[in-house]
Amino acid sequence: MNLRTEPPEEQLVAIAIVRAQGCVLVQTRREAGPLDGMLEFPGGKTEPGESPQRAVAREVREETGLSLDPRQCSHYHQERFRYPDRKLRLQFFLIDLGERLPVRAGHWLSLQDLDPENFPAANRNVIEKLKTPATG
Repeated sequence: MNLRTEPPEEQLVAIAIVRAQGCVLVQTRREAGPLDGMLEFPGGKTEPGESPQRAVAREVREETGLSLDPRQCSHYHQERFRYPDRKLRLQFFLIDLGERLPVRAGHWLSLQDLDPENFPAANRNVIEKLKTPATG
């Protein structure tokens, strides 16, 4: 008997890189598993029929309390990444705020203090891009 399993479907994840005054908004992951305790940018899976811009604005509001207009969310970077149990298509959106606003969850971290090793592997290329002055 030959049992074939279908490869997992690629999940679309919308991620916000919220910048203000030389800092970015980050959160600490709190979930059981190998990524627990790592830093991450706010964001999450898109819902059926939801645009990535709307998803990123919704996720930022749910996770941090910041209200964003989806039109503020500019596409910045896309990354395809495969973990052992899932395939992801990460769409990163850049949101520039004039000032660091208080957030319900998360904290502001300066760009020079962004260490790719503190983030999940799927985020490391975008962090390098952010830290490159010509593109960040």
